[in-house]
Amino acid sequence: ALDERGAIGHLPGGIDQYLELRGGASVAPVVKAAPKKAVTSGSVLKAARKEVQKLERELADLTEREQVVHELMSEAASDHIRLIDLSAELATLHGRREVAEDAWLEASEALEA
Repeated sequence: ALDERGAIGHLPGGIDQYLELRGGASVAPVVKAAPKKAVTSGSVLKAARKEVQKLERELADLTEREQVVHELMSEAASDHIRLIDLSAELATLHGRREVAEDAWLEASEALEA
């Protein structure tokens, strides 16, 4: 602690001792409460788990199909018409993946709440 003259002194009582010496009141400790988790019923949790599992399977299927499309694209490297069709399919798969990933995140967050 610093006294009136600017000298440093050790106060084993910490801030409470410092405030007492300075004539101030003791400061009540600040306690931060943990955020309360929403109470979720068992049926809601079960439904969220099922949704997460369903979405994980869908994401795995989409990943698999994307790999197949990539392989087909490399096989059809000289067929520009086929490449256009495969590129369109790949774009659709990417869109479906984004939707599924967003839904998966929401369902996963529901499980954590």
